[in-house]
Amino acid sequence: MSIFLPKERKRSFFNYVPTPLRQWVLVIALFGLKNEKLLELIKLLKLMKASSAVASTFSVLVSVGFYAVDKGSAFALAFIGALLIHEAGHVWAIHYLKLGAFWETFFSLRAFPGVGAFIQAPPMASREEEAFIGYGGPLFSTVGGILLFLSWFVTPAVKMNGLHHFFLVLTALFAVAMLYHVSLLREKPISKKDLVDAKSWGDVLHKFFSVPLVRKICAHAFLGGVAFSIWMFATPSVVSAQDFVFMSAFISMVLAVFNLAITIRPLDGGRILQIVGSLFAYTGIATLIALTLYLHESSVFLIWMIVLVGIRTHPVRRFYAVLLAGFGLAATLLFGQSSQTFFENIVDVFLGMWMLSIAYARTDESWNKGGDRRTIPREEEERQDRRKEGAPWPVRLKWLGLYLLILLASLVLGALLLYFTPPHFRVS
Repeated sequence: MSIFLPKERKRSFFNYVPTPLRQWVLVIALFGLKNEKLLELIKLLKLMKASSAVASTFSVLVSVGFYAVDKGSAFALAFIGALLIHEAGHVWAIHYLKLGAFWETFFSLRAFPGVGAFIQAPPMASREEEAFIGYGGPLFSTVGGILLFLSWFVTPAVKMNGLHHFFLVLTALFAVAMLYHVSLLREKPISKKDLVDAKSWGDVLHKFFSVPLVRKICAHAFLGGVAFSIWMFATPSVVSAQDFVFMSAFISMVLAVFNLAITIRPLDGGRILQIVGSLFAYTGIATLIALTLYLHESSVFLIWMIVLVGIRTHPVRRFYAVLLAGFGLAATLLFGQSSQTFFENIVDVFLGMWMLSIAYARTDESWNKGGDRRTIPREEEERQDRRKEGAPWPVRLKWLGLYLLILLASLVLGALLLYFTPPHFRVS
């Protein structure tokens, strides 16, 4: 059984993405340390439990650290910056539909090294709402890429020698925030009664770390440590400001084209075109097959696993499909069909195991021809039934036109970027 999912599955699998707290609890449970004497230790792990903003920042820092160590600080900041622009488009769409507050939704963002990021979207009442939210990401990526491309012409070619020192500055900012909260510590002391009523020293520490102000201090110290670690191990890269802007524009374009071209959920193209018709899911599968045959890369099989985990089909059939993609991932690595570094391959293996664990944990879900049917309230079931209703043809044609428009704009941007690519960026 999956180590990431409990037995009761009443929420979206996005809710089971492990936070630092969950990771530590699951590691303890995994090694069978579930006796009563260690309950106090598990309580102490609430030290790591902070706000959603901290969890979001932590995941982004880990992803930045992965790319900074593996590909250099310049690529790491350009990639994560373009990724945040893309996800901000989804957040804007959710906020526009009044389905969630902007910052609250933005801090539901979770980034994963080598994969990308996602926003935990609220329940949607129709496929048109899902299409609108899916459209926001490519829209922001394309518009952001265009603006970056235009600004590239006026950006000076000033060398950016110490770009990795950004993480040292970030560490200092977290330290300042931590010291500020330390100065407020006396305003929220623990009462003597709380200490007297504590049954053990573990309970005392648990109460101490339950104080919101203490958790804020610990969170800033933790995030500052992560930023400092990235600064220590990041590969310094010397680039010009002009090259950095061009790189950011190119990555924004790639994110838009990739998410639009593969028309399968959970990618944005699939979310947009599912309102038009189910046929586009097959064209998305055909595109992914062509990409697999062309690239011969292990990372493509990881994309297969991510896509197949969310596909609407029989749970057992879905598990075997994810397992087959996992075999493809393992085979390409064993036969040396990967241009990635050893570090990147290890991350792909762990992410693939996680996808497989999610698919296995969902094999015992009840299922009907319309899709997964979990134990849900009657109102939620009726909402899902409304989402399955077909849209009128004018609405379908509108979204098909909007999809083709943004896809064409992103492809034109890509063509311009390839035409104006500086000579030192070109691959001979």
